[in-house]
Amino acid sequence: MSGIEKYRIEECKQEDGNYIVNKLVEYNLSQVPAMQEYNFKNVSRKIVNGDGEILAGVLGKMNAWNCLHIDILWVDKAFRKQGLGSKVLNEVERISKESGCYLVHLDTFDFQAKDFYVKHGYEIFGILDDCPVGHKKYFLKKFL
Repeated sequence: MSGIEKYRIEECKQEDGNYIVNKLVEYNLSQVPAMQEYNFKNVSRKIVNGDGEILAGVLGKMNAWNCLHIDILWVDKAFRKQGLGSKVLNEVERISKESGCYLVHLDTFDFQAKDFYVKHGYEIFGILDDCPVGHKKYFLKKFL
């Protein structure tokens, strides 16, 4: 008996996910020292109307090596093509740059905002075909 039978796979709880992230960050920092005192800096921002309703937002975090990953950029359908996406993206980039960020990276689909990001100076560095089937997933970067 090799001992592998003693292990099992289980669904992660939120605290399990946090533990796994912290252990990976610990390893990563042992390989490349942090450029900042924190591991991740939340730079997420939103645009709200007078009633406090969210019209647009960007979710992103800067890591300890001064790189920003944008996870999500969203604009309410009724307010698209009015510059809100550009405003909130520019704000997140400004805040990140002031915090020492030099690189932003993100991914988007062909049915989302590829052209929007290219218009804002992002460069495609990878394409994943058929993700989902019949579509493309684009990986983009921008040096600030």
